[in-house]
Amino acid sequence: MSLKTDILDAVIAGNLPYIVSRQQVMDHFPHYSESYSGVILSNSEIEQGASPTYDKFTTRIGRGVYEIHPQIVTDRRNGNII
Repeated sequence: MSLKTDILDAVIAGNLPYIVSRQQVMDHFPHYSESYSGVILSNSEIEQGASPTYDKFTTRIGRGVYEIHPQIVTDRRNGNII
């Protein structure tokens, strides 16, 4: 598992909202280092192209607040994202 799939699974389970803050991710996944959990949302921005090594699945909607792309959640729910 990766933090991305953990985040998607938490959204599917209703433990995290589609619109989530950086702090919520860090608080929900304390077993990941803050240097990783604190940047995954920003480095995964679809429009930004912030990092070539992160899969794109978020849209920034405010400072430190991101929307998890609904289609990515649907793909994960359907078993298309492992």
